[in-house]
Amino acid sequence: MTKNLPGSAMPRWKTAMLLAMAWGGGPMWGGGAAMADVTTDWHVLATADGRQITRAEIIREIEAGNPQARGDVDVDRLSADELRAIVTDVSIRQRLLSGAQENTLLRKRIERGDLRRRIEAYRDRLIAQAQLETIAAGRVTNQDIQKRYDKLKAEMKGKEEWHIRHILAEDKKTIEKAEKALNKRPFEEIAKEYSTDRPTAERGGDLGFVSVEQLKEPFAKAISKLAVGKVSEPFQTDLGWHIAKVEEKRPIEPAPLEAVRGRLRRQLEGEAGRAYLKELTESMDVKLRK
Repeated sequence: MTKNLPGSAMPRWKTAMLLAMAWGGGPMWGGGAAMADVTTDWHVLATADGRQITRAEIIREIEAGNPQARGDVDVDRLSADELRAIVTDVSIRQRLLSGAQENTLLRKRIERGDLRRRIEAYRDRLIAQAQLETIAAGRVTNQDIQKRYDKLKAEMKGKEEWHIRHILAEDKKTIEKAEKALNKRPFEEIAKEYSTDRPTAERGGDLGFVSVEQLKEPFAKAISKLAVGKVSEPFQTDLGWHIAKVEEKRPIEPAPLEAVRGRLRRQLEGEAGRAYLKELTESMDVKLRK
């Protein structure tokens, strides 16, 4: 049995796109990747030029690119390639900033005012974002957190999570070739050789533990009746052609409230912020001049 927290995933990437979860969407169940409840924000996820990059920095980087995603960022669902790209962006910016202080030409541009105006505009946006976060935080109470936890816990009751592997190919001919190869070789080997979903292919096609409710309809339908150890027939999604295998099934046990309180608060604050923005938008009287 595993302890997991329902949360949201980011639908930008190939593996995550298999999941029927969108930013700001409904709850998910299980999935070892949702274990942010037992990992602190200060856990070091990578190093770059000898500098440690923490979970908190990665979350801030993602949220900086999409402030409305605050509270919905699930770092554990990033593939190695995706994490490497974010770490690289952070490191490049640090290098540029470290040289900026010694750049005489840059200082002159700031003094002339053209850069200063852009900096001030960005500063105003940051202050507005901080104000929104403060207002949102004030709208979330401990009672709200308890209520959300109880709701998610009730939704988990009787649910199972499945350990799934898959092979993804661009066309039916390739997936049929992979299917034929499965008669003689292990699934993991075939996934590494044939699957175009490279992050999971490197792990033998391993998608980890997920619930069927998390999966998009074509995928869920294809595996919903599979017994442990069985392999599906080839099936098609908007990503391409798949073969899936169910490795294990187990009940989902929710994590203790205190272990997930911080993450639940971030989710609720993100929702409160979006609700407040909607209130502001609806209350505005915007008129365009002809």
